[in-house]
Amino acid sequence: MGALAAALKAGGRLVVARSQSRRAINDLHREAGGVLREDYLPAVPEITGMMESAGLRVTGSVDDDGLFAVRAVRPSA
Repeated sequence: MGALAAALKAGGRLVVARSQSRRAINDLHREAGGVLREDYLPAVPEITGMMESAGLRVTGSVDDDGLFAVRAVRPSA
C-alpha cells in the first residue's frame, strides 16, 4: 500500500474495488483452490488501516452484495 500511496500526487485518489462482495470474492478464491485458496480480500477495517498507515485519508467504503470498495485520497502536504 505504501508504494501505491507514494505514487499519488497530493489530492490523488486510490480506490480498491470489486464488483462483488468481499465474502463472494473470498468464497470464489477458496473454491478455486491452488494458489488462490490462500488469497483473500481483507475486510474494510483492515484495508482502511493499511491506507491510513500509508498516509492516505479514507473517504468512503461499501461492502454489500453487489460491490466492495474503499476510497482514499492523498492529502495535500
